[in-house]
Amino acid sequence: MALLSLLGAQLSVAGVANFLFESPVSLMLLLPALAGTAAATASDNTARLPLPDPARARGARACWVLAWTSLAVIAVNLGQATGAAVSWEAVARNVVIHTALGVLMVRFGHPHFVWAPPMGLTLICMLFGYPPSEPGYYWWAVIMREQVTAAHWSTATALFGFALLAYVLAPSARQRTGQSD
Repeated sequence: MALLSLLGAQLSVAGVANFLFESPVSLMLLLPALAGTAAATASDNTARLPLPDPARARGARACWVLAWTSLAVIAVNLGQATGAAVSWEAVARNVVIHTALGVLMVRFGHPHFVWAPPMGLTLICMLFGYPPSEPGYYWWAVIMREQVTAAHWSTATALFGFALLAYVLAPSARQRTGQSD
């Protein structure tokens, strides 16, 4: 992820397959979908062991998710060293949003679909997030915006907080019973 960030900091994507965008999108706004998916995947109990659930284990699960999310933010933002056109705040916001969506999938017992919400949101925002013949994006396509507002941070933080609490306070059924896929 860090290497992609460093090498692709100046690159933009003009379209996907036969769909062209109204304006090119910086790769730095798209890499967080991959980083968030990786951070959420890392938080899964891949050993499928039945886990104890005392308070200290909950704290450890929260620290684990926070550590992977922080690592993802740092890795994707390494491209800032090469003069990326997108601010580090926008990249961090997107990593937080994508990680939250992935952690919710882990929480609900579907770690094999961790990639679906971040990639789905990214594709929907890329294809339908801008008004025809107008610059800019709709309010709901926040992950495509290069600028960050207090409302963006509040929403991203609230979503991440909800996902983290759901993950920590009620581990998935697979974690409690040790089920396999």
